[in-house]
Amino acid sequence: MVVVGSSNSVFKYDLIACHAYTLMNTATLSDGTKLVKLRNPWGTEKYTGPYSDSQLTAAQIKELGHVVKDDGVFWMDMNTFFEVMMSSSFAMY
Repeated sequence: MVVVGSSNSVFKYDLIACHAYTLMNTATLSDGTKLVKLRNPWGTEKYTGPYSDSQLTAAQIKELGHVVKDDGVFWMDMNTFFEVMMSSSFAMY
């Protein structure tokens, strides 16, 4: 689980301030860009930043195996992740 902070970046990317998101996966694109796959537990998506559904190219969608739909699941690059996330907690199952 990761929690979004309340900085201006949060509002710039249309994230919900002080809201928890699930960290689902990580990936490295063929160009070396490191991404995290996140899910809004409310099941809807509003993130509009880098590598959001509307920002991914067709090649990136194929490389990630991503399905573009309003299901709360989206990709975010690591730089943006560290810019907007306030805290993180991990549990091993």
